[in-house]
Amino acid sequence: VRGLEIYSNSVCMSFLPTFKDNPTGWGPVSEVDHNVRDILYAPFSKQDKITKVADLTAINKQQAQNQKGKQQSVTTAFNVYEEDEEEGFNLVDSRPTSSQKNKYYNKQYTPYMRPLTPSAWPRGVQHKGRGGQRFQPKRNSKYRINTWKNEQNKRKYEPSIEVKEKWGPPILEISFDQLSKYKYEPAKPEDVATYGSLECINTAYCSKITCKNEKPLDRHWSNERTFFKVTTSEDPVIKKASQSNVGDVYATDAIITMLMSIHRSVYPWDIIIKKKGNQLWFDKRDNSKFDYITVNENSNEPPHGEGALNNSPTSLSQEATYINQNFSQQILIHDQAKRFHMKNPNPFANKNEKTNAYVGYRYRKWTIGEHKLFCRSEIDCVVPDKSGKPVFMVIKALNEYDPKVTGDWRQKLDSHRGSVLASEKKNNSNKFTKWIAQAVMADADAFTLGYVSRTKPKDNNSHVILGVHTYKTKEFAQSILQLNMADLWGNVKFFIDEGFKLEDGKYVLMKDPEKPLAKLYKTDEKV
Repeated sequence: VRGLEIYSNSVCMSFLPTFKDNPTGWGPVSEVDHNVRDILYAPFSKQDKITKVADLTAINKQQAQNQKGKQQSVTTAFNVYEEDEEEGFNLVDSRPTSSQKNKYYNKQYTPYMRPLTPSAWPRGVQHKGRGGQRFQPKRNSKYRINTWKNEQNKRKYEPSIEVKEKWGPPILEISFDQLSKYKYEPAKPEDVATYGSLECINTAYCSKITCKNEKPLDRHWSNERTFFKVTTSEDPVIKKASQSNVGDVYATDAIITMLMSIHRSVYPWDIIIKKKGNQLWFDKRDNSKFDYITVNENSNEPPHGEGALNNSPTSLSQEATYINQNFSQQILIHDQAKRFHMKNPNPFANKNEKTNAYVGYRYRKWTIGEHKLFCRSEIDCVVPDKSGKPVFMVIKALNEYDPKVTGDWRQKLDSHRGSVLASEKKNNSNKFTKWIAQAVMADADAFTLGYVSRTKPKDNNSHVILGVHTYKTKEFAQSILQLNMADLWGNVKFFIDEGFKLEDGKYVLMKDPEKPLAKLYKTDEKV
């Protein structure tokens, strides 16, 4: 460097520093003059814009305090600031760039995104995406996962009972999530009395039934035999027990298990609660759909009945109830010599015993906190073990109304029984919970499950049995359904405790038709 010219209106220098010349090349000499040794300088990189050597006029400017992206925070004469004359300046970066990095880190592009256009992917053509997985761009399959939730949210159900204005606002409202916090595990119940008669199950007949050796479902049993579904207040045994104060809470297993599985229910329902002094009664209304069996209630796409009247929720519920009544009688041995009689006869039997379905009733008492629950439970059949001791069983049946919905049991049941059961458990979790809870309350040792399908998908009057499988009740509840009875009994205890806080009168406990919510209303005696 041979010289330096400085022009400034505000700064004046009394002398010019001297610099040594470097005759052999560019840059400073090895020996640095002591006068310039301590002069500050601004560090720079090769990517910085090179404009002026120094600008002494920018020291007192306000922009010197608002500089951005500089490596030195000290204001010096060597700081560089962008001006209007530098707007057209562009720095060319000669470093190599990685296209792979831009490909995966660009927010506008991800490796699994592909244009869903006919020109890019013709319809029906498959493409291998990331990880070698086969992917087929069909809009129906793409939106199927997300649309069912919207459809389910839009689907509205009618309330099981009309809420009248004179009832006023609900006395109690509790969500199903809040109920899940309550847990209770009662002690072993006490057997008070047993009634009815039971027939033995035909194990040889059941073991031969397969999809290749299907058996037609007999339709005459539901017409020839009477199936009793008596409510709590009309049960003569419970009435007599209430007069003796055997307990202070009275109900049937159908009502108690409805409370147990309340967090899994989707369809509306209602229960009548009566408070009489120191007694609490759980009842059901006359001509209600309480005892009807639901079908695919918990499915992602529950039946809605559009396009087929036979597949509406009401029709399927009636069909499932009709199937269970016939199936429970068809697989029994109708031999009077092999019948098992309880200590007392059927309390609801007609004079003609041939018209009554053979069912056993066990009246048991549970201790629920400070209260005693007296409840009736049912048993469907019996089978003697090797020692001759009776083994009580509960019989239930699943029904297939459309192979497209269930995946066609005729093709999968024999070879993939576990997957069929897992699918049914998912689509009917409320029904399974009530069935197993009833078996546990009745102390049934085994649980027999039948698979019944329509002969033709559009004919709901003709059915065939495709398989019969028997499980141990406790193993089925713990291993397959993964039920915790403490959670189920926690719901029962909550409503019992809340019921005793009420004044004497009649109340309706109902599920909200649109929300997972239970409401309690005070009603008149006419309900």
